[in-house]
Amino acid sequence: MEPRNPHHPGRFSPKILAVIFLAHFSGDIYQSFVAPILPLIKESIGLSLTQVGFVISTTTLAGQLSQPLVGVLADRFGPRTFLLTGLVMGSVLIPLMSITPWYSLILVLGALGALGSSMYHPTAAALVGQFSGARGGLSMSIFGLGGTLGYGFGPLLVTLYISAYGLGHLPYATLPGLVIILSMFFMLPAVERQPKPKTNIIDSIKTGLGDAWRPVMLLWLIGSLRSFADISIRTYYPIMYLDGGESLVSMGVMISLYVLGGSVSSVVCGELVDRKGFKPVFYASFALSTPCLIMFLFSQGWWVYPAGFIGGFILMATMFPSVALANRIAPNNRSLASSFTLGFAAGTGGVISPLVGKLAEAVGIQQALVFTSLIPLACLFFIHMLPHGGPSPKSKAQEISVG
Repeated sequence: MEPRNPHHPGRFSPKILAVIFLAHFSGDIYQSFVAPILPLIKESIGLSLTQVGFVISTTTLAGQLSQPLVGVLADRFGPRTFLLTGLVMGSVLIPLMSITPWYSLILVLGALGALGSSMYHPTAAALVGQFSGARGGLSMSIFGLGGTLGYGFGPLLVTLYISAYGLGHLPYATLPGLVIILSMFFMLPAVERQPKPKTNIIDSIKTGLGDAWRPVMLLWLIGSLRSFADISIRTYYPIMYLDGGESLVSMGVMISLYVLGGSVSSVVCGELVDRKGFKPVFYASFALSTPCLIMFLFSQGWWVYPAGFIGGFILMATMFPSVALANRIAPNNRSLASSFTLGFAAGTGGVISPLVGKLAEAVGIQQALVFTSLIPLACLFFIHMLPHGGPSPKSKAQEISVG
Protein backbone atom coordinates (compact mmCIF):
# COMPACT_ATOMS: atom_id res chain seq x y z
CA MET A 1 0.00 0.00 0.00
CA GLU A 2 1.32 3.42 -0.98
CA PRO A 3 1.97 5.85 1.89
CA ARG A 4 0.23 9.16 1.82
CA ASN A 5 2.02 11.91 -0.03
CA PRO A 6 3.06 15.07 1.86
CA HIS A 7 3.57 17.01 -1.37
CA HIS A 8 0.90 18.74 -3.39
CA PRO A 9 0.23 17.56 -6.95
CA GLY A 10 -0.30 20.38 -9.44
CA ARG A 11 2.60 22.49 -8.15
CA PHE A 12 6.06 22.70 -9.68
CA SER A 13 8.38 20.67 -7.41
CA PRO A 14 12.08 20.69 -8.42
CA LYS A 15 12.98 18.26 -5.61
CA ILE A 16 10.57 15.56 -6.76
CA LEU A 17 11.52 16.09 -10.39
CA ALA A 18 15.20 15.67 -9.46
CA VAL A 19 14.51 12.29 -7.84
CA ILE A 20 12.52 11.13 -10.87
CA PHE A 21 15.31 12.39 -13.14
CA LEU A 22 17.74 10.15 -11.21
CA ALA A 23 15.39 7.17 -11.57
CA HIS A 24 15.13 7.66 -15.31
CA PHE A 25 18.88 8.18 -15.67
CA SER A 26 19.94 5.10 -13.72
CA GLY A 27 17.28 2.85 -15.24
CA ASP A 28 18.01 3.75 -18.84
CA ILE A 29 21.76 3.25 -18.42
CA TYR A 30 21.09 -0.47 -18.04
CA GLN A 31 18.47 -0.52 -20.80
CA SER A 32 21.08 1.02 -23.13
CA PHE A 33 23.44 -1.93 -22.65
CA VAL A 34 21.46 -4.14 -25.05
CA ALA A 35 22.46 -2.57 -28.40
CA PRO A 36 26.24 -2.32 -27.69
CA ILE A 37 26.57 -5.88 -26.38
CA LEU A 38 24.49 -7.50 -29.12
CA PRO A 39 27.33 -7.40 -31.72
CA LEU A 40 29.59 -9.15 -29.17
CA ILE A 41 26.92 -11.72 -28.29
CA LYS A 42 26.32 -12.21 -32.03
CA GLU A 43 29.97 -13.15 -32.52
CA SER A 44 30.32 -15.21 -29.34
CA ILE A 45 27.38 -17.58 -29.98
CA GLY A 46 26.95 -17.10 -33.75
CA LEU A 47 23.68 -15.21 -34.23
CA SER A 48 22.32 -14.10 -37.61
CA LEU A 49 21.18 -10.54 -38.32
CA THR A 50 17.58 -11.73 -38.19
CA GLN A 51 18.15 -13.32 -34.76
CA VAL A 52 19.65 -10.05 -33.56
CA GLY A 53 16.51 -8.33 -34.78
CA PHE A 54 14.34 -10.77 -32.87
CA VAL A 55 16.24 -10.00 -29.65
CA ILE A 56 15.26 -6.36 -30.09
CA SER A 57 11.74 -7.33 -31.12
CA THR A 58 11.26 -9.57 -28.07
CA THR A 59 12.57 -7.00 -25.62
CA THR A 60 10.37 -4.26 -27.03
CA LEU A 61 7.34 -6.55 -27.21
CA ALA A 62 7.67 -7.48 -23.54
CA GLY A 63 8.92 -4.16 -22.24
CA GLN A 64 7.15 -1.54 -24.30
CA LEU A 65 3.87 -2.98 -25.57
CA SER A 66 2.98 -3.87 -21.99
CA GLN A 67 3.08 -0.22 -20.91
CA PRO A 68 -0.66 0.52 -21.34
CA LEU A 69 -1.43 -2.36 -18.95
CA VAL A 70 1.19 -1.07 -16.52
CA GLY A 71 -0.22 2.44 -16.91
CA VAL A 72 -3.71 1.26 -15.93
CA LEU A 73 -2.39 -0.67 -12.92
CA ALA A 74 -0.19 2.22 -11.79
CA ASP A 75 -3.07 4.69 -12.03
CA ARG A 76 -5.15 2.29 -9.91
CA PHE A 77 -2.62 1.13 -7.31
CA GLY A 78 0.00 3.90 -7.19
CA PRO A 79 3.30 4.29 -9.05
CA ARG A 80 6.02 3.97 -6.38
CA THR A 81 6.20 0.16 -6.17
CA PHE A 82 6.04 -0.23 -9.94
CA LEU A 83 8.84 2.25 -10.45
CA LEU A 84 11.30 0.72 -7.96
CA THR A 85 10.58 -2.87 -8.98
CA GLY A 86 11.13 -2.03 -12.63
CA LEU A 87 14.48 -0.43 -11.89
CA VAL A 88 15.66 -3.55 -10.07
CA MET A 89 14.61 -5.87 -12.90
CA GLY A 90 16.47 -3.93 -15.56
CA SER A 91 19.69 -3.46 -13.60
CA VAL A 92 19.94 -7.17 -12.71
CA LEU A 93 18.65 -9.08 -15.74
CA ILE A 94 20.08 -7.16 -18.70
CA PRO A 95 23.76 -7.56 -17.63
CA LEU A 96 23.12 -11.31 -17.24
CA MET A 97 22.56 -11.51 -21.02
CA SER A 98 26.32 -11.19 -21.48
CA ILE A 99 27.14 -14.57 -19.88
CA THR A 100 24.28 -16.59 -21.32
CA PRO A 101 25.31 -19.21 -23.92
CA TRP A 102 21.74 -20.02 -25.08
CA TYR A 103 19.83 -17.86 -27.52
CA SER A 104 16.46 -18.71 -25.94
CA LEU A 105 17.64 -17.59 -22.50
CA ILE A 106 19.00 -14.36 -23.97
CA LEU A 107 15.50 -13.69 -25.29
CA VAL A 108 13.96 -14.38 -21.85
CA LEU A 109 16.45 -12.23 -19.91
CA GLY A 110 16.13 -9.39 -22.41
CA ALA A 111 12.34 -9.53 -22.28
CA LEU A 112 12.14 -9.55 -18.48
CA GLY A 113 14.77 -6.83 -18.17
CA ALA A 114 12.85 -4.68 -20.63
CA LEU A 115 9.63 -5.41 -18.75
CA GLY A 116 11.25 -3.47 -15.92
CA SER A 117 11.45 -0.52 -18.30
CA SER A 118 7.70 -0.74 -18.89
CA MET A 119 7.17 -0.52 -15.15
CA TYR A 120 9.11 2.67 -14.45
CA HIS A 121 8.64 4.72 -17.63
CA PRO A 122 4.89 5.51 -17.57
CA THR A 123 4.78 5.73 -13.78
CA ALA A 124 7.67 8.17 -13.64
CA ALA A 125 6.21 10.20 -16.51
CA ALA A 126 2.89 10.40 -14.65
CA LEU A 127 4.65 11.72 -11.55
CA VAL A 128 6.32 14.39 -13.67
CA GLY A 129 2.92 15.41 -15.03
CA GLN A 130 1.59 15.79 -11.49
CA PHE A 131 4.47 17.88 -10.16
CA SER A 132 5.29 20.11 -13.15
CA GLY A 133 2.67 22.81 -12.65
CA ALA A 134 2.38 25.08 -15.70
CA ARG A 135 5.84 24.06 -16.95
CA GLY A 136 4.74 20.72 -18.35
CA GLY A 137 6.76 20.75 -21.57
CA LEU A 138 10.03 21.73 -19.92
CA SER A 139 9.55 19.40 -16.95
CA MET A 140 8.76 16.41 -19.17
CA SER A 141 11.78 17.18 -21.33
CA ILE A 142 14.05 17.40 -18.28
CA PHE A 143 12.66 14.03 -17.22
CA GLY A 144 13.44 12.80 -20.73
CA LEU A 145 16.94 14.24 -20.43
CA GLY A 146 17.58 11.86 -17.54
CA GLY A 147 16.71 8.87 -19.69
CA THR A 148 18.50 10.02 -22.80
CA LEU A 149 21.61 10.88 -20.79
CA GLY A 150 21.45 7.35 -19.39
CA TYR A 151 21.05 5.96 -22.90
CA GLY A 152 23.77 8.33 -24.11
CA PHE A 153 26.46 7.51 -21.55
CA GLY A 154 25.45 3.86 -21.18
CA PRO A 155 26.95 2.59 -24.48
CA LEU A 156 30.23 4.39 -23.79
CA LEU A 157 30.40 3.14 -20.20
CA VAL A 158 29.59 -0.46 -21.10
CA THR A 159 32.08 -0.60 -23.98
CA LEU A 160 34.83 0.89 -21.79
CA TYR A 161 33.94 -1.60 -19.05
CA ILE A 162 33.97 -4.59 -21.42
CA SER A 163 37.23 -3.44 -23.00
CA ALA A 164 38.82 -3.36 -19.55
CA TYR A 165 37.27 -6.41 -17.87
CA GLY A 166 35.68 -8.53 -20.60
CA LEU A 167 32.09 -9.36 -21.54
CA GLY A 168 31.86 -12.09 -18.90
CA HIS A 169 32.29 -9.61 -16.02
CA LEU A 170 29.37 -7.39 -17.04
CA PRO A 171 26.98 -8.76 -14.33
CA TYR A 172 29.16 -7.04 -11.70
CA ALA A 173 28.01 -3.71 -13.18
CA THR A 174 24.66 -4.36 -11.51
CA LEU A 175 25.99 -3.32 -8.10
CA PRO A 176 26.09 0.50 -8.60
CA GLY A 177 22.51 0.42 -9.87
CA LEU A 178 21.27 -1.46 -6.82
CA VAL A 179 22.93 1.08 -4.52
CA ILE A 180 21.15 3.93 -6.35
CA ILE A 181 17.79 2.12 -6.21
CA LEU A 182 18.18 1.49 -2.47
CA SER A 183 18.81 5.20 -1.86
CA MET A 184 15.78 6.08 -3.98
CA PHE A 185 13.60 3.84 -1.81
CA PHE A 186 13.95 6.50 0.90
CA MET A 187 13.97 9.53 -1.44
CA LEU A 188 11.07 8.84 -3.76
CA PRO A 189 7.76 10.34 -2.65
CA ALA A 190 4.53 8.41 -2.87
CA VAL A 191 1.48 9.98 -4.46
CA GLU A 192 -1.93 9.63 -2.87
CA ARG A 193 -4.11 7.83 -5.37
CA GLN A 194 -7.36 9.23 -6.64
CA PRO A 195 -10.27 6.81 -6.12
CA LYS A 196 -11.23 5.04 -9.35
CA PRO A 197 -14.13 2.71 -10.11
CA LYS A 198 -13.44 -1.04 -10.03
CA THR A 199 -13.42 -2.03 -13.70
CA ASN A 200 -11.52 -4.55 -15.78
CA ILE A 201 -8.38 -3.57 -17.67
CA ILE A 202 -10.01 -3.17 -21.11
CA ASP A 203 -12.79 -0.98 -19.72
CA SER A 204 -10.20 1.04 -17.80
CA ILE A 205 -8.35 1.82 -21.03
CA LYS A 206 -11.55 2.76 -22.87
CA THR A 207 -12.92 4.99 -20.12
CA GLY A 208 -9.51 6.30 -19.06
CA LEU A 209 -8.81 8.07 -22.34
CA GLY A 210 -12.41 8.98 -23.17
CA ASP A 211 -12.63 11.57 -25.96
CA ALA A 212 -8.84 11.91 -25.88
CA TRP A 213 -8.30 8.52 -27.51
CA ARG A 214 -8.06 9.91 -31.07
CA PRO A 215 -5.18 12.37 -30.49
CA VAL A 216 -3.47 9.90 -28.15
CA MET A 217 -3.61 7.25 -30.89
CA LEU A 218 -2.18 9.77 -33.37
CA LEU A 219 0.69 10.44 -30.98
CA TRP A 220 1.18 6.67 -30.66
CA LEU A 221 1.34 6.27 -34.45
CA ILE A 222 3.80 9.14 -34.86
CA GLY A 223 5.92 7.81 -32.04
CA SER A 224 5.86 4.30 -33.52
CA LEU A 225 7.25 5.50 -36.84
CA ARG A 226 9.91 7.59 -35.11
CA SER A 227 10.89 4.65 -32.91
CA PHE A 228 11.08 2.29 -35.88
CA ALA A 229 13.71 4.53 -37.47
CA ASP A 230 15.55 5.10 -34.19
CA ILE A 231 15.65 1.45 -33.07
CA SER A 232 16.74 0.28 -36.52
CA ILE A 233 19.69 2.66 -36.50
CA ARG A 234 20.73 1.84 -32.93
CA THR A 235 20.48 -1.90 -33.62
CA TYR A 236 22.09 -2.33 -37.05
CA TYR A 237 24.40 0.67 -37.46
CA PRO A 238 26.81 -0.59 -34.71
CA ILE A 239 27.09 -3.93 -36.55
CA MET A 240 27.88 -2.16 -39.82
CA TYR A 241 30.33 0.11 -38.00
CA LEU A 242 32.26 -2.78 -36.40
CA ASP A 243 32.20 -4.75 -39.66
CA GLY A 244 33.97 -1.78 -41.22
CA GLY A 245 36.95 -2.33 -38.93
CA GLU A 246 36.24 0.33 -36.30
CA SER A 247 37.01 -0.26 -32.62
CA LEU A 248 34.53 -1.21 -29.92
CA VAL A 249 35.18 1.99 -27.94
CA SER A 250 34.80 4.11 -31.07
CA MET A 251 31.43 2.47 -31.64
CA GLY A 252 30.42 3.26 -28.07
CA VAL A 253 31.40 6.91 -28.51
CA MET A 254 29.46 7.16 -31.77
CA ILE A 255 26.26 5.67 -30.32
CA SER A 256 26.59 7.80 -27.18
CA LEU A 257 26.82 10.97 -29.26
CA TYR A 258 23.77 9.91 -31.29
CA VAL A 259 21.71 9.42 -28.12
CA LEU A 260 23.12 12.49 -26.39
CA GLY A 261 21.95 14.53 -29.38
CA GLY A 262 18.46 13.44 -28.44
CA SER A 263 19.16 14.40 -24.83
CA VAL A 264 20.00 17.97 -25.75
CA SER A 265 17.07 18.34 -28.11
CA SER A 266 14.64 17.07 -25.47
CA VAL A 267 15.36 20.10 -23.28
CA VAL A 268 15.55 22.60 -26.13
CA CYS A 269 12.28 21.40 -27.62
CA GLY A 270 10.61 21.18 -24.21
CA GLU A 271 11.14 24.89 -23.79
CA LEU A 272 10.10 25.58 -27.38
CA VAL A 273 6.76 23.76 -27.11
CA ASP A 274 5.96 25.67 -23.91
CA ARG A 275 6.57 28.93 -25.79
CA LYS A 276 5.54 28.24 -29.39
CA GLY A 277 3.25 25.22 -29.25
CA PHE A 278 3.70 21.59 -30.23
CA LYS A 279 2.92 21.38 -33.93
CA PRO A 280 5.60 23.77 -35.30
CA VAL A 281 8.28 21.83 -33.40
CA PHE A 282 6.89 18.50 -34.62
CA TYR A 283 6.85 19.65 -38.26
CA ALA A 284 10.46 20.85 -38.13
CA SER A 285 11.76 17.71 -36.43
CA PHE A 286 10.23 15.18 -38.82
CA ALA A 287 10.91 17.19 -41.98
CA LEU A 288 14.62 17.46 -41.14
CA SER A 289 15.10 13.92 -39.79
CA THR A 290 15.44 12.17 -43.15
CA PRO A 291 18.29 14.29 -44.59
CA CYS A 292 20.11 14.31 -41.24
CA LEU A 293 19.93 10.52 -40.85
CA ILE A 294 21.10 9.92 -44.41
CA MET A 295 24.04 12.26 -43.79
CA PHE A 296 24.89 10.19 -40.70
CA LEU A 297 24.74 6.88 -42.60
CA PHE A 298 27.16 8.05 -45.29
CA SER A 299 29.60 9.94 -43.05
CA GLN A 300 33.22 8.78 -43.00
CA GLY A 301 36.10 9.25 -40.54
CA TRP A 302 35.65 11.68 -37.70
CA TRP A 303 32.59 13.20 -39.41
CA VAL A 304 30.53 10.28 -38.10
CA TYR A 305 30.60 11.75 -34.58
CA PRO A 306 29.00 15.18 -35.26
CA ALA A 307 26.70 13.58 -37.86
CA GLY A 308 25.50 11.06 -35.29
CA PHE A 309 24.87 13.82 -32.75
CA ILE A 310 22.86 15.86 -35.28
CA GLY A 311 20.87 12.80 -36.41
CA GLY A 312 19.87 11.94 -32.85
CA PHE A 313 19.15 15.60 -32.04
CA ILE A 314 16.68 16.04 -34.88
CA LEU A 315 14.98 12.62 -34.86
CA MET A 316 14.35 12.42 -31.09
CA ALA A 317 13.38 16.06 -30.57
CA THR A 318 9.68 15.28 -30.18
CA MET A 319 9.88 12.17 -28.00
CA PHE A 320 9.18 13.72 -24.60
CA PRO A 321 7.19 16.71 -25.86
CA SER A 322 4.83 14.02 -27.22
CA VAL A 323 4.42 12.68 -23.68
CA ALA A 324 3.81 16.20 -22.37
CA LEU A 325 1.10 16.71 -25.01
CA ALA A 326 -0.50 13.39 -24.06
CA ASN A 327 -0.52 14.48 -20.40
CA ARG A 328 -2.32 17.70 -21.33
CA ILE A 329 -4.83 15.81 -23.47
CA ALA A 330 -5.67 13.23 -20.77
CA PRO A 331 -4.84 14.87 -17.41
CA ASN A 332 -6.85 12.41 -15.33
CA ASN A 333 -5.05 9.31 -16.64
CA ARG A 334 -1.49 10.43 -17.16
CA SER A 335 0.14 7.01 -16.67
CA LEU A 336 -2.12 5.48 -19.31
CA ALA A 337 -1.65 8.32 -21.81
CA SER A 338 2.11 8.36 -21.20
CA SER A 339 2.32 4.61 -21.73
CA PHE A 340 0.87 4.85 -25.24
CA THR A 341 3.08 7.72 -26.40
CA LEU A 342 6.27 6.55 -24.67
CA GLY A 343 6.49 2.78 -24.27
CA PHE A 344 3.75 1.42 -26.53
CA ALA A 345 5.03 3.54 -29.41
CA ALA A 346 8.61 2.39 -28.87
CA GLY A 347 7.39 -1.20 -28.61
CA THR A 348 5.49 -1.01 -31.87
CA GLY A 349 8.56 0.32 -33.63
CA GLY A 350 10.76 -2.36 -32.09
CA VAL A 351 8.49 -5.27 -32.93
CA ILE A 352 8.85 -4.63 -36.67
CA SER A 353 12.63 -4.10 -36.51
CA PRO A 354 13.40 -7.69 -37.67
CA LEU A 355 12.09 -6.59 -41.09
CA VAL A 356 15.13 -4.34 -41.33
CA GLY A 357 17.35 -7.32 -40.50
CA LYS A 358 15.76 -9.33 -43.31
CA LEU A 359 16.15 -6.41 -45.71
CA ALA A 360 19.76 -5.91 -44.60
CA GLU A 361 20.60 -9.54 -45.35
CA ALA A 362 19.20 -9.05 -48.87
CA VAL A 363 20.56 -5.62 -49.86
CA GLY A 364 23.10 -4.68 -47.16
CA ILE A 365 22.80 -2.85 -43.85
CA GLN A 366 23.49 0.64 -45.19
CA GLN A 367 20.84 0.38 -47.92
CA ALA A 368 18.29 -1.01 -45.45
CA LEU A 369 18.91 1.90 -43.07
CA VAL A 370 18.50 4.42 -45.89
CA PHE A 371 14.98 3.03 -46.32
CA THR A 372 14.20 3.46 -42.62
CA SER A 373 15.51 7.04 -42.78
CA LEU A 374 12.63 7.90 -45.11
CA ILE A 375 10.01 6.84 -42.55
CA PRO A 376 9.85 10.16 -40.61
CA LEU A 377 8.50 11.92 -43.70
CA ALA A 378 5.27 9.90 -43.37
CA CYS A 379 4.68 11.50 -39.97
CA LEU A 380 4.07 14.95 -41.49
CA PHE A 381 0.57 13.91 -42.57
CA PHE A 382 -0.36 12.66 -39.09
CA ILE A 383 1.05 15.77 -37.37
CA HIS A 384 -1.43 17.84 -39.38
CA MET A 385 -4.26 15.90 -37.70
CA LEU A 386 -3.11 16.59 -34.12
CA PRO A 387 -4.90 19.12 -31.88
CA HIS A 388 -3.28 22.53 -31.88
CA GLY A 389 -1.47 22.19 -28.55
CA GLY A 390 -0.45 25.81 -28.17
CA PRO A 391 1.91 27.30 -25.57
CA SER A 392 1.41 26.23 -21.96
CA PRO A 393 -0.82 28.52 -19.88
CA LYS A 394 0.90 30.53 -17.18
CA SER A 395 -1.61 29.37 -14.60
CA LYS A 396 -2.43 25.80 -13.63
CA ALA A 397 -2.20 23.52 -16.66
CA GLN A 398 -5.53 23.03 -18.40
CA GLU A 399 -6.83 20.34 -20.68
CA ILE A 400 -6.59 21.29 -24.36
CA SER A 401 -9.30 20.77 -26.92
CA VAL A 402 -9.34 17.34 -28.51
CA GLY A 403 -12.20 17.92 -30.88
